[in-house]
Amino acid sequence: MKFLLPILLVFTISCSKTKQVVSDTANVVKDAGSAVVEKTGEAATAVADGASKAAKAVTGSNVVKLTNDSSIGFSIIKFKIGSAVTGKFNKFQGSAKYDGKNISNIMAAVFTNSIDTGDEKRDGHLKTGDFFDAAKHPVIGFKVDQAVTLAPSFDLAGELNMKGVKKDVVLKAKTISQDENGVVIEATGAINRSDFGITWNKDLEGGPKTVLGKLGKLILDDEVTLNIKIVAKK
Repeated sequence: MKFLLPILLVFTISCSKTKQVVSDTANVVKDAGSAVVEKTGEAATAVADGASKAAKAVTGSNVVKLTNDSSIGFSIIKFKIGSAVTGKFNKFQGSAKYDGKNISNIMAAVFTNSIDTGDEKRDGHLKTGDFFDAAKHPVIGFKVDQAVTLAPSFDLAGELNMKGVKKDVVLKAKTISQDENGVVIEATGAINRSDFGITWNKDLEGGPKTVLGKLGKLILDDEVTLNIKIVAKK
């Protein structure tokens, strides 16, 4: 027993030190994780602030800005229910130059964290990395550099920047009304979400099966329809 006491004492001290090391390591990892989250949040805020400033950057007597009467909507076919799921973004900013006949230098920032499909759980999923990854990509950008002559119907070609991917898109637009103080435009078009790295999907339960046993149809379509109403006033 006398020989065992020193051994037990050493073992106890060793365990104590090991627990302390594990505890210290856990605290370091926790602190590092918190720092990463904080930095990610700071980066997202910086991007959002930058986009906001860019959307407001156009100045002059012929500048018009998006009003709250504007809307940024979308729809996507959900095969599980056999119809479209619709949604919108509640927060956006934008500006352009408008001379009464032409509109140019369109710059818009749409905030991904403001997505609204009427389903809180679904909205939460859409904000994750499976879809928009709002923490890393807080803004969807849209810009049109060249002047566009307003007409009853016309093509609105611009650059869409979503989830870090830039693609040229063409929307079919029509002028609803216009005067010296502003313009109202409606535009619609389709994009492929996978082009922007938004590829999440899963098999449709109960659908037809292939010879390999996999379901032959997916829940979500790749095509997303955009429905935009631009109300821009001086």
